[in-house]
Amino acid sequence: MKFCTGCGGQNSDDAKFCEYCGKQFVSVEPNQNTNNTNTSNVNYNGTNLNEEPRYQTQESPALGICAVVFSAFGGWLGLLLAIICLATKRDNTNRVLGIIAMIFSLSWILLQIIFYSTGIWTFGF
Repeated sequence: MKFCTGCGGQNSDDAKFCEYCGKQFVSVEPNQNTNNTNTSNVNYNGTNLNEEPRYQTQESPALGICAVVFSAFGGWLGLLLAIICLATKRDNTNRVLGIIAMIFSLSWILLQIIFYSTGIWTFGF
């Protein structure tokens, strides 16, 4: 199993390009040094000598989806979730969902400010 160094995607051993991001795999020649004391074949940063991650976790898009749903209904919670999504998530899908949620939330907030200031919406007082 090959792991892409660009996106971390899991690919088959015979793949020439990453199925997820399209990055070309570069063949790595094995180290000819016989005095290598690293018998576990793992570097300090959690990758093996071929720069393949030992483990891979996919980010769930749940936070981004919740941010979009809450912001689409005009809730301030959507804005908070969008900020958290943009601050903590690295996956491109989550970042896009966070940006969409931020746009929805800021649009609703702008509408609320306009309608409350003109008296179209009132608190019923």
